[in-house]
Amino acid sequence: MEGTPFQAQDVLNKAKAFAVEFFFSISPVRNQVTKSNTLIGWLPPPSGFMKLNTDRSVLGNPEKASAGGLLRDSNGKWIHGFAHNLGITNSLAAELWGLRDGLLLARNLNITKLIIEIDAKSVVDLLHNAHTNQISSHPYSALINDCRCLMLDFETATIHHAHRESNYCADILAKEGHRLLDHIVYFVFPPHFVKSQLMADIWGVSYPRLL
Repeated sequence: MEGTPFQAQDVLNKAKAFAVEFFFSISPVRNQVTKSNTLIGWLPPPSGFMKLNTDRSVLGNPEKASAGGLLRDSNGKWIHGFAHNLGITNSLAAELWGLRDGLLLARNLNITKLIIEIDAKSVVDLLHNAHTNQISSHPYSALINDCRCLMLDFETATIHHAHRESNYCADILAKEGHRLLDHIVYFVFPPHFVKSQLMADIWGVSYPRLL
């Protein structure tokens, strides 16, 4: 601009910045982990165990949340399921509510050996790794402690992270929760909207995922 003194240092700094940006834009990513397609699907629990899958669904802003889940035996047979309209809450709370609902259902059905799968690793980590003092200050400490205490009611109960490809039935039930007028609905028999995915899981259908 006319009348503006030439600032050599400013030009030099900008040139360096552009050079660095260009270098990183053309350089190959270092230490890049190569991913490959892996087939993932729902797997039945061992004989004598039941498997609980739960999930959540969150829509919009504010976040309208719901949860759902189901219990199946070692043959993939439907034991019981549920869908829950949670109202306004966030994703983590919805995951915890869904897990709590599923654990209560399993306990009320007198199930003793339970394997739990959920596609929220943060929830699994909270239940596995968090110390008591960390939980006490957590905004959802009551829900977390409820889940922990409920798991102690079983002869054996383990919780694992599952990829969403192995959790589709629970996902369908969770999404159905948005449509409910009632607070929570239990399904003694598999509802029509989940039957095709239930059969796909029984048949061992799997889906590709980059891992």
